[in-house]
Amino acid sequence: PRVGEVRHVFNSLKYGCAISVVALSLLSDSDLFKCDGVFVAWLAMSVISTLYCSWWDLYMDWGFPVGARALGVSQYLSETAVA
Repeated sequence: PRVGEVRHVFNSLKYGCAISVVALSLLSDSDLFKCDGVFVAWLAMSVISTLYCSWWDLYMDWGFPVGARALGVSQYLSETAVA
């Protein structure tokens, strides 16, 4: 697989993490959410999703820190975002 294809797979994980938080949040009104395991899963996925999405947006999409250009990441916006 090419580097761009692998990048898209990891980008899709960003959306998968966010969707899992929303899916678990839908259980918040049910008795199942009161179970410690579901709450812990929701909390863990919320933290993981927030950190991963923030890292991806700052590092991969925006190219911060500036040294990320050495890895082929644009300085401010990815080429696909600009194009």
